[in-house]
Order: sequence, then structure tokens, then C-alpha cells
Amino acid sequence: MHEIAFKYSTLVLMLCLLWPACNKNVLTDPPIIQDEQFKYGAHTNPTGDAIGGGGCYSQAVTEGDYLVLNRSELLDALSVAQAGEVVLVGPGTEIDLSGDSKIRIPEGVTLAGDRGNCNSDSEGPLLYANSMPEGEGLFWLRPGCRVTGLRFRGPDADFSDIDYDIQPASWNRCLVSWGEDIEVDNCEISNFHHSAVSANSGSANLHIHHNFLRDIHAYPVITLDYSASSVLIEANRIHWVWTAMASTGYPVTGYEARYNMIIRKPAPVSWENYNGGHAIDMHFFREVKNTRGHLISGSEMKVHHNTFINEAADDPSIALALDAKISGVPRVLAEFHNNCFLQADPATVEHQGGNAWVHNNLYGPDSVHIMHPMEATPQILFRNPPPPAGEIPAITGENLEVDVKINILQPFHLDSVVIHLNDEVVYSATSAPAPGSLLLPLCDLESSRPFHELQVTAFDNRGVAGQHLTVFNTNCP
Repeated sequence: MHEIAFKYSTLVLMLCLLWPACNKNVLTDPPIIQDEQFKYGAHTNPTGDAIGGGGCYSQAVTEGDYLVLNRSELLDALSVAQAGEVVLVGPGTEIDLSGDSKIRIPEGVTLAGDRGNCNSDSEGPLLYANSMPEGEGLFWLRPGCRVTGLRFRGPDADFSDIDYDIQPASWNRCLVSWGEDIEVDNCEISNFHHSAVSANSGSANLHIHHNFLRDIHAYPVITLDYSASSVLIEANRIHWVWTAMASTGYPVTGYEARYNMIIRKPAPVSWENYNGGHAIDMHFFREVKNTRGHLISGSEMKVHHNTFINEAADDPSIALALDAKISGVPRVLAEFHNNCFLQADPATVEHQGGNAWVHNNLYGPDSVHIMHPMEATPQILFRNPPPPAGEIPAITGENLEVDVKINILQPFHLDSVVIHLNDEVVYSATSAPAPGSLLLPLCDLESSRPFHELQVTAFDNRGVAGQHLTVFNTNCP
């Protein structure tokens, strides 16, 4: 049984009959509901601008320090622009960047167009590449830069025309961020194979908002290794057939996704027997999986107030599509709430049984409210030893003082805790051990092991288990 009775369910169902956020084909504004608990989906968007940008965008840039109308002027301006300056692509301009890649937008510089300008009702200038070196990014974004109000078109096929036997996968990307405090907003990005926006090493405080991302074959938005969890994906309109947004699962990665319309389009004919894919994704970190066999999925994910839409009604793979897949256990938490999910079964949010809170969402075309599905697990936080990472820490001293914190999603409570060290039970009680109360003798541990595993399993009063594991080595005096 997936649903636990909730005393306000009748009220929620009444709201859904009136509320456009629950009707995935209605694009009008929702009524104002005072209780934040009963606001669902992207249509509760509080930003003041339309999801996907465009039409009278409030933060549109209309003036610049450099006005560029062709490729050479664009590249020249970007080569000399200083922090705080704006390179403005002229209205109606189309610039051919075929063959180019790694075009650097300098630190603190804004590259802008007039998409969404109320005075011109502009679609935005178009920067396009009909060919690119394989596996490259068209633009490299440096710290503090902004890309806004432009259209970008890559060399790859529309969704409906994908056939890798005819045009092999290019792994091309559009915008690649390298640093902190980068903003991508009010852009339309299409026809790249790998990503529209890719958060690479050093990316932090990355804000991707009010964009229309379409015909991106895989991962319109992705956070890669060594990016931070402070990536905000907000009020975008994202079309997908493989995955809408993802992370590699590197231990500190993650993102927050809110107020997005995430639209499943029909899979191409060439993808026969397609398994459906998943809209929201957090991979397991491959290096740890390959070397230790453990599944780590980044640090933290917050997925809330998004609307998942089916525009692939005649595609049989839609029945297999997942709304979300967490392939490992996050070090902190993956939380999903106040979303309008595409699928009716709460198991459409698939995870590995630890550090996942799935609660208060609407499911399927009938917007069925499920407050507390069985997919919500206890949260387990390692303090000592530290949470799992790429490197294995060495604990110095005679004893390991185990310190773990366990949180339970309300209104449930913790029922029992079991701790294993190298498959041996070392603790079993109705609560987590108090700090300083569980000491494990390090010098007694088998020294031939490549590492030691500490696994914590917590059960809530429904019998739902959460499990998290970390590893360490010893430096015994």
C-alpha cells in the first residue's frame, strides 16, 4: 500500500479540480492559495517571469558596451571585454559559428541578446553551429559571467530525426561552466547531443533559469565531477527523451530543481525497444562503484514544485519512463515534494533505499495526492567516520567514536537502528547511539582488509528502512 491516509486529502482533491497546476495541459495562472503545503507544480512559479522565458522578460538586457553583428565582431569583443561589461548581439542577428568550440566568455562579462524584449517581441538573436569538433562545448563560461536573451542551435538532429547510424552521436555541448557565480537565463538552446548547460569543475552558485531547452539528446542540464551542489535549475521549459537533468554522482555534486516544466517528447523511431528513460537523474559515482562496489549518488538534491508532462501519448516507452532515478545513496538527502509527477505509481521515483524523502506530491494524469508513499526513507548522516567519498579516510587512534545522526520524515518516528562493522552487528537499539557511547576498537580490526565498512540501517514505525554505508582505514598506534 503506497498511501497513508491524510486528513486533508479531500481538500487537496477539491483544489486539483480547480487548480491549473494539476491539469498538465492548462497554462493559465493558478489561484492564490495561502497554505504553501497545497501548492503543487510549476504553475506556482513565484519568479514573476514566464516559465521558459521570452515574452516581456523582466531582466532583459537591451544595452551593451559592445554591439556585435557577425562572428568576427563577436570574437573580437569577447577577447577584450572586461568584468562588468556587456557584449550585446544585435537584434535579429544570426551568427554562424560552424567549426568553432571553446569560445570563452571572460570572467564577469555578460553575453546578451534581446529575447523577450517587450518593445520588439523578439525571439532573440541566433548563434548557431552546423558543425563542431566532436565532444566539445561551443562556449566556455568563466566565473561571474552571464548568458542571457539568446538562441543557440547546435549541429545535432531534432528528437524526431535522431538516427545515430546516419549521424553518429557527437557528444557536443552548448554552454560549459567553469567557475562560480555563473548565470544562464532567458535563452533558447536546441540541437546539441550532450547538454545545453554543463556544470564542470569548479562550478558553484550556478543559476540556470527561465530557459527553453529542446532537442537536446541527453542531459539538457548536467552537473559533472567536481562541481558543487549549489546548482539551481529554475522555471525552465525542458523537453526530453533520454533525461532532462542529471548529475554524475560525484560526492559533492547535486542540484535544486524547482518550478520547471519537464516535458517528455516521443522517442525517435530509431530507438526501438526503448526503456523509457527518466526525467530526473542522479548517477552513482562510477569511480567508487568500480573500485569499491559501493553506490554513492552525490550529496544533496531538492526537487520540488515541478510539473512533469506527457507529450508522447502514442509512444509505448512512456509507460516505462521514470520521473526520477537515484542510482545510489546521497550523502545528505534527495527530497521530492510538491511536484506534479507524470506517472501514477509513486515507485516512479526510484532510489536505492537510503536518504530519500518523497512526500506530498501529485501523481499521474488524475493528480492523485499521496502524502507519504513508502518511497520515503529515514535519513542517515555520518559525522564520524566521515561520509563516503572518493578517498578513504584513515582514522587515527585506538578507538573509533561512532557519531551518526538519524532524521525521520514527520509524522513518523524512529523505531530501530542496527549498525554493522564489516558485516558484524556492533549496535542494535531503538535510537541512534549517543555521541561518545559507541566506541569501536580500531586495533582489533583485521589489518588485511583494503578498508572497513560501517553500515547503518534505520527503520521508521512503518517498517520502512533507510540504509547508508561509509568506509575507513585505520592508523592504529
